[in-house]
Amino acid sequence: MHWASCVVWASLLMASTTKILGDILFRNARINAGKIPCRSKIHLIRRWLSSTTSLQDPMIYTQYSPCGQIATVELNRPPVNSFSMQFMEEIIRTLESIEKNNKCRGIVFTSKIPNVFCAGLDLNEVLHSSKGTLVVFRKRFQEMWTLLYGSSLVTMAAIKGHAIAGGCVLSLTCDVSVMSPGYKIGLPELSLGLYLAPWMSGTLINAVGQSKAEKIIYNAEVMSSEQAAAIGLIHKVEPIDNVLPEVHREMKTWLSVPDESRKLTKARHRKQLLDLLQRTKEEDIEMFVARVTSEETRKQIATRLKQMGMKKKI
Repeated sequence: MHWASCVVWASLLMASTTKILGDILFRNARINAGKIPCRSKIHLIRRWLSSTTSLQDPMIYTQYSPCGQIATVELNRPPVNSFSMQFMEEIIRTLESIEKNNKCRGIVFTSKIPNVFCAGLDLNEVLHSSKGTLVVFRKRFQEMWTLLYGSSLVTMAAIKGHAIAGGCVLSLTCDVSVMSPGYKIGLPELSLGLYLAPWMSGTLINAVGQSKAEKIIYNAEVMSSEQAAAIGLIHKVEPIDNVLPEVHREMKTWLSVPDESRKLTKARHRKQLLDLLQRTKEEDIEMFVARVTSEETRKQIATRLKQMGMKKKI
């Protein structure tokens, strides 16, 4: 079946399903009119509308090149691609699926949202989560990072927007990062009262050296893409329209090397930090939860959310 026909068919199916669900929802609302308060009905309808919207707007778009060797993964969680539990789980599923594809040899990460690559953890979700949920949250982050950094494929980041905190971490897990000018990248975790785990800071040390890495981490530095390229935090800066083409040129060069030799060498080079995470998983979770639930950190996060206009009522 031609791809355009598939799109039309899928759209019609979604529209039909949406109508059926809508009919059921409003029929049930009429039947239970005397039992359900008006405010609850509105909440129910809003939840249903939210679920149908999420079906129409995936958080991740994955597209394979015509030969099937390169997967382009576009992050799409407005407004800033922040890592919520659900978003991380979706990234994990995507990575696992790509890794199982025997044809695929490389992954390109980019963003579907203008001016933003990724802004790190979803601070609003972190602030309002219970300790039990925070434990699971950190486990998901550990799992996502392990799949990113431990990928046997060639991984590249096409950064056409700001890459802050977790966005910078994502970039550092990749073999190559190309960024457009005029945007910021960095690791401001300490300014929020959080901490940067050694297995994450290790990727920064590998990129820029111990001394520069410590300065960036301890001062919670965020810098321009040009400054980042000058110290090796990213590999190069390209005009925004040339970021993806340049990444694909780099990918072609990297894929000219036999896969098995590259995979074996990459696995050996990255083993140290991957093993470090495995050895310190529980300690890392305890440290993360302790920092996030401390009064100092909660105040810092709440202040940052207020500045961003994203604060919710507790």
